[in-house]
Amino acid sequence: MIAIVEGDRTTYSGALTAGQWYTVAALGAGGEMGGLATPVQAPSGSIGVSDLPSVLAIGSISPNPFNPSTRIAFDLPARSHVELAIYDMRGRLVKGLIGGTMEAGRHEIDWNGRDDDGRQQSAGVYLMRLDAGGETRTAKMVMAK
Repeated sequence: MIAIVEGDRTTYSGALTAGQWYTVAALGAGGEMGGLATPVQAPSGSIGVSDLPSVLAIGSISPNPFNPSTRIAFDLPARSHVELAIYDMRGRLVKGLIGGTMEAGRHEIDWNGRDDDGRQQSAGVYLMRLDAGGETRTAKMVMAK
């Protein structure tokens, strides 16, 4: 994949062809070319822009219901600051899972059913909140006995 970074915004253009060799160069703000990286060979299969998610989305939460842990998958359409946290049904923060900048693509993280202090949580319904790129997505999760 060819990544073009402009300031703190990442855009994508073009595609890599399987088996072809590519050399990466950095371009300054004025268009001047920096040093060249070591040539790399593209992996098998063609990788292109369509391989990136087009919208912020929660993928699967599996298993759901779960006990004692579950895996949360989510899609980021662009590099952005991400906050992913678990809340109880009263709206109290249970566990902060992610707080930082992440690249575009599909991501997965496990929640072990414990709070930020390491205490095992009780069976019940929990809300997962994903904030990224100025958007928010939520999903329900059920911890079974």
